[in-house]
Amino acid sequence: MPSRGTITRKELMPDTKFGNILVTRFVNCLMKKGKRSTAEGILYDCLEIIEKKTGQDGLSVMKQAMNNVKPNLEVKSRRVGGATYQVPVEIKPERRTALAIRWLIQYSTARPDHSMKEKLAAEFMAAAKNDGGAIKKRDDTHRMAEANKAFAHYRWEGGSGRPAPHNDSIARFGRREPQDIPRIAGVSAGGASRYRTVRVPVPGTAASSRRRTAEPRSQTVRKSLRSKASRRTEAED
Repeated sequence: MPSRGTITRKELMPDTKFGNILVTRFVNCLMKKGKRSTAEGILYDCLEIIEKKTGQDGLSVMKQAMNNVKPNLEVKSRRVGGATYQVPVEIKPERRTALAIRWLIQYSTARPDHSMKEKLAAEFMAAAKNDGGAIKKRDDTHRMAEANKAFAHYRWEGGSGRPAPHNDSIARFGRREPQDIPRIAGVSAGGASRYRTVRVPVPGTAASSRRRTAEPRSQTVRKSLRSKASRRTEAED
């Protein structure tokens, strides 16, 4: 199996005006087509608008808004036994910040204000007061996770590639590994059954059900050969 290299996260440089890495991350997400100076101008003008309207430091309002928008839980799709479940999982700190930035920009763009700096300033001030579209998105995400908490035991263990068993089942039966599972008669741990499966008609209906017979496949093959030979002999006579 080929070895996979590790992904090293690039360290961001603080911005030139505030010397803050969070401002740099926000500018990177706000920037389009590589126009960094335009994105920086929008964000800096936005923070100045916040200072004029609220009388508070624009950067502190921005941080407060981002802390309010950051979600704690989200749902992820897990396929278990042919069915797909929405499993609530905890969010890592890096993803929480990324989601907060993404939602603030998304719902700022949807506002009816004239310019982007005014839209962004209005969304920051609303989010700092636990209001606005980004806060609603956070609440919807938490509500979805709360509604699917019954499937929390389907979350995947880190690196094991299998669902985490329910705590009650672990307490009652313990954690069972594949080598500890007893073999069923006629079925090996990694192979197929040596018994055949036939369709048996259900009495009173036209349907049929699949059932396993206790007759080994070798005997079935010998019977089929004998029946073919007898039919051939009858045809010759």
